[in-house]
Amino acid sequence: MRVINFSDARNQLKQIIDQVVDDADFTVIARRDAQDAVAMSLDTFNSLMKTLHLMKCPSNAKDLEKSITQHRKGQKKIKGLIDANSMRTKPVWIKAAEPHKPILISGRRANAVLVSEEDWSAIQETLCILAVPGMRESIKDAMAEPRAKSKKALKW
Repeated sequence: MRVINFSDARNQLKQIIDQVVDDADFTVIARRDAQDAVAMSLDTFNSLMKTLHLMKCPSNAKDLEKSITQHRKGQKKIKGLIDANSMRTKPVWIKAAEPHKPILISGRRANAVLVSEEDWSAIQETLCILAVPGMRESIKDAMAEPRAKSKKALKW
């Protein structure tokens, strides 16, 4: 994340846009007498909106929270164990194209995980959202709010 004042942002708009697109990051544009704004790529924005949409479902949010807790405790569920040598003869990356079917590849020096592009995008979106200060709490608060109190249409 980068923070830049409004005058500099106005003078460097092309560079800011190029940077947020190239780095999959965002830039905060600080204004003196008004609320700050954020510049981000359309891909980042769409990923954020998709994740927020998925987090509206309490079961999705619960599963994500459970996975994060398991990760922090060092608990793992290893599926699809493949020896790195077997990758030379079997095209395992084709199987990884299936969403939600990660493949653990074990080698002599290190292990790796092969995931579909869709899963990788979801992982990146989740990490990006969880990196925003207060976002986790905001999502939990929104999930606890009765649907009747939620706005039916958002004014973007």
